[in-house]
Amino acid sequence: MASRNGYVTKTYPWNDAYLAALLESDRKKIPARLQAAESAVNERLHALSADHGGIPHERQALEDATNGLKVLRQELSEWQSRQSSASAQRRDSTSSQPASEPDQSNEGADNCKSCKSENQTAFPSKINIHFPGKRNLTKPTVLVFPTLLVCLDCGFTEFVTPETELRVLKEETAQSRTA
Repeated sequence: MASRNGYVTKTYPWNDAYLAALLESDRKKIPARLQAAESAVNERLHALSADHGGIPHERQALEDATNGLKVLRQELSEWQSRQSSASAQRRDSTSSQPASEPDQSNEGADNCKSCKSENQTAFPSKINIHFPGKRNLTKPTVLVFPTLLVCLDCGFTEFVTPETELRVLKEETAQSRTA
């Protein structure tokens, strides 16, 4: 129990990860902190769903944390989009080579891997990964919140599975293969 403004508040195990994400000031570390917090909150929500909902105070705290993390993810996505746009503008403004000699040092690096289009946009997402096969129907799913890079011309989409969730996928897959 902690006291704040004269009120006694209960701290929950997932709360440390949530606060770490909200209070992180290094923008490069925010995605990992955000992922850890979302995972901790979602694990608790999953546990509470199996436990008939838990106590009202924690359910409200989880709802507040979920909303706070959504706002943080949206702000992070907007910041990343601004950074991407600024980077593209810098590339365009520093291109001083004549038209007859295009710069090929980074050609296609920001293009769609499928159709080579430059028309791509980043979107926040929520993906629930299920393990394949009938025997895995009762196995808990892995919830990830990656940023999707979507080609708006052909639909090709790519994302990176965060390290924590990737580790869970590897371990569970290895266990399934040995069982």
